[in-house]
Amino acid sequence: MAADEGGRHGDGVFPCRPAICRSPCRRAPRFRLPRLRRPDHLPRRGLCRGRPRVCRGQGASRLSLKLLDREELHSLCPQIGPQVSGAVWNPLDAHQDTPLLVRRLVAAFSDAGGRLIAPASVTAIEVETGRCRGVRLADGDVLACATVVVACGPWSNELLAPHGLGVPFQWTRFEAASTGAAPFRIGRVVAGQSLFRFFTPPGMDAAAFPRDPSEQIRPALGFTEQIASMPDGSIQFGCAYEIGSSHDQPTVAGQAMACSIMSRNFPALSELPITRQWAGLVAQTPDGLPVIDAACGIEGLMLNTGHFFGNLAGAFSGKLLAEAATRSDASYDITPFALNRFTGRGHAVRPRLSLAVFHHKSG
Repeated sequence: MAADEGGRHGDGVFPCRPAICRSPCRRAPRFRLPRLRRPDHLPRRGLCRGRPRVCRGQGASRLSLKLLDREELHSLCPQIGPQVSGAVWNPLDAHQDTPLLVRRLVAAFSDAGGRLIAPASVTAIEVETGRCRGVRLADGDVLACATVVVACGPWSNELLAPHGLGVPFQWTRFEAASTGAAPFRIGRVVAGQSLFRFFTPPGMDAAAFPRDPSEQIRPALGFTEQIASMPDGSIQFGCAYEIGSSHDQPTVAGQAMACSIMSRNFPALSELPITRQWAGLVAQTPDGLPVIDAACGIEGLMLNTGHFFGNLAGAFSGKLLAEAATRSDASYDITPFALNRFTGRGHAVRPRLSLAVFHHKSG
């Protein structure tokens, strides 16, 4: 659901596309994506401006959307506040339990014969005569291998820059918070109308959507309202964001905005203790597409980065790179995602078999 009286795009809320989820779930049979109907709620002011258009546009994309009135919304989500007067409902949306997903992916990786080295910080890619030779760790050890996959999100350029490569990223920080166990459960994943300010549908002016007064606490921050109940009974909510920021810690202003807006839209939330606050960084390329490249100019170096929200898309693109590394038949053409779409330089080298996959984060 997308709500009107604030909006939020945040951790673990995304349109679930079964074609993308299917492969990781088969490899990790114990992992399950719960299907939740997500209402996007609407406030009393500016109620339906643009919403029918959104419904028509997404309906044309084969997404099942319905515009709900207040009564229908309350029947789906009894915890919703009195100032919320309607919603856009998509029964295909889902909420992702990110820690569980990571554990299942790691288990699937290990079951397939992979070895996870953690904790470990990669500080450099070892290259000799134009070929990857391995990676160097912070403790000085070198892991020798013929193929290296850089899947480091916003921090990829720290490893690529010494070799004359770089991805044109725009950083964005998102903040979120979690409560203790609640005596109630929000049965749907809820996103607010400012989600449409962040992902503005064609023909709509992002500035036309009303703003909550608390959003003026720090004008540099945006807000994308989302909230969901977790399996342990806690509630995750948020989230303020700042485009261009590489600061990966939550801010007072961002948390104040989230608590103020979400407590009005879900009054029962205001009585719960906050047990955790955090921030995360994502990076987007100029065209909004990830960089998935098996031949970026150094033999054996492969790139899988720049997924703006990449928890599941990253797993799918990882499968595509695995096909390239093993020279298997490609299930999807990755040519449009090559790094040279930004540099204009062509590629000629191919990866060799032997794979080291790592994730690097500075600090």
